[in-house]
Amino acid sequence: MAALHYYKIAKFFLLIPIITGTISMVELFLPLEKITTVVDYKKISERKKFGTTTHSIDFVTYNDQFTEEIYNAVNEGDTVNLEVLHFSKEVRTLQLKNKPVILENATNEVYFQIGMALAFIGLGVYYIRKSYYTNTNYRYIIFLCIISFGSLIRILSLNS
Repeated sequence: MAALHYYKIAKFFLLIPIITGTISMVELFLPLEKITTVVDYKKISERKKFGTTTHSIDFVTYNDQFTEEIYNAVNEGDTVNLEVLHFSKEVRTLQLKNKPVILENATNEVYFQIGMALAFIGLGVYYIRKSYYTNTNYRYIIFLCIISFGSLIRILSLNS
């Protein structure tokens, strides 16, 4: 009896990764949101262990990582026009208010986003279709639900 009870609970919670993955995939096909904001803060982070450099720009309402070209093109206090995704608020393009040049944010984060969305959807559907679960399956389901729930909370907090 307890095993059947856990099975139904697991099937219910597997809707979380499917919903999160679907939201992430759908937003790639929605038109971009146009926002005018001000550059609040810029910072560079270096990871000596991996030899990587991250260029971050914080706006009044958002923050994101950018290519070095975009990082060097803007200064703190500049007014910019952004095109962002609807749910995750990832910045796709940036344009200084007084210049006609549109800078594209080509950090390749979209590939990671697509991969995570497909993993959430694929694993969610795979486990929902199974007719029984082993203890190892329950561990994987819990891990999948925790990761996808964190992503869903991030999406909801950015849009509230």
